[in-house]
Amino acid sequence: MKKIFPTLLLLLLGAITFQSCTSSKKLSTTSAVLRLAPKKGSAYDMDMIIKTKIEGMPGADMGIDMTTKSDFIVESVDAKGNFVYSSKTIHVTTKMDNPMMNVDYDSDKPNLDNPGEAAFHENIKGLLNIPFVSKLDKLGNVLEAPKPKNPDVKITEQQLQTVNQSQNSFINYPEKAVKVGDQWTHTQDINGQMPMTVTTNYTVKSITPTSVTLGLDGKIKLQEGGMGTGSGILIGETTVDRITGMIQKQNLTQKITMTVMGNDMKTSTNIDLVVTKK
Repeated sequence: MKKIFPTLLLLLLGAITFQSCTSSKKLSTTSAVLRLAPKKGSAYDMDMIIKTKIEGMPGADMGIDMTTKSDFIVESVDAKGNFVYSSKTIHVTTKMDNPMMNVDYDSDKPNLDNPGEAAFHENIKGLLNIPFVSKLDKLGNVLEAPKPKNPDVKITEQQLQTVNQSQNSFINYPEKAVKVGDQWTHTQDINGQMPMTVTTNYTVKSITPTSVTLGLDGKIKLQEGGMGTGSGILIGETTVDRITGMIQKQNLTQKITMTVMGNDMKTSTNIDLVVTKK
């Protein structure tokens, strides 16, 4: 169990989701063109709450509550609308009550005398306050995967995979304008210790002069060759800003049945994301 625990927490951290600059008074509520169009120099706070229940862990079932706080800055935007951004995780908390191990972790004041907290801190400390840069196009496709902004920073392959998995928090927009009831589907392969294929269906629920609300549902398939096998579902809702295409808030629930290191498990995870412009 001690070998599984830090790895699952790190994976949860990576489980770790942007139209023109026209005045909102002129935007139609009949249809919307969704594009990632943040301005150079724009900065955001990203606050995430992750609540997970795991059935089938060796020893006992487990509940894990985690919060993360990240900074997001748009570094540059080119003529095609492709943009480079940097992001860094500045604070993490994790709480877990389990007969075999209790954890009440705060990255600002880790208790290294607690074996669970010490193991988690060892995995995560190389990611805290380290800016990573990535490049996306205006539809949300990744053009350059995340890498440390400072090329001299050394991180492990597992840590880099965790950061890469966080790219799944971006929405991929369709080419055409959408109206209420329209749907589109995006499939993405996510690499890492637990590689997976995520197929997400988006449905337009409402359009206002300032925002668009989307319903989400989809399927998750763990790929062969990772630390686990299995499949699951996801369902949720997200509201995006019409001007920048940035997520304003998102709620997502995913449920996965999997086998990890010979243990049959069921996980249920609820993720609440709030993005606030500074």
